[in-house]
Amino acid sequence: MISNLEASILGLICEGFRYGYELDKIIEERNMRHWTEIAFSSIYYVLKRLEKKGLITSGNEQVSGRSRKVYSVSPQGKAAMREKVQYLISNTHPVPDPFDLGIGNLDKLTHDEIIEGLRSYIASLGDREQYYRKRLTVMEDSKWPYHIRGLVTRPLAMLDSERKWVETYIDELEAHHNAKEG
Repeated sequence: MISNLEASILGLICEGFRYGYELDKIIEERNMRHWTEIAFSSIYYVLKRLEKKGLITSGNEQVSGRSRKVYSVSPQGKAAMREKVQYLISNTHPVPDPFDLGIGNLDKLTHDEIIEGLRSYIASLGDREQYYRKRLTVMEDSKWPYHIRGLVTRPLAMLDSERKWVETYIDELEAHHNAKEG
């Protein structure tokens, strides 16, 4: 099965984007670097790897007197992408989160430091929510495929759920602290 990085690039080629600079532009516009591990320098490396695997083909195109390399998906590439997408949407995937490392070590802080930190975290969730709401507006004004909208609505739902969990957790910590002190 292809890697997530390969799937990120191959998916764009399947949409019809054909050359390296164009891929980078779409990656930037869609803010894909927030949810993938695509660095500009890795685009051409991944393109070579996909071509070597027979998942894409390349050729040269003349534009304004210059030649540039263009890529297109092969039938094997379409099949590999379908397999990867089916796998990705059919399974949960562990995502390491440094926040959990902090929760696991709360005993290193005072009660007041914990509450202050968690309230600060809630504020940062609000900042992130504003960011995604702006992205949603940009998406709705663009000609991007409708399914791309899920890349904003899902994080918004997760941020809302996370905020509610942290608020409840603060209440639980306060109640536990007050019972111990009381």
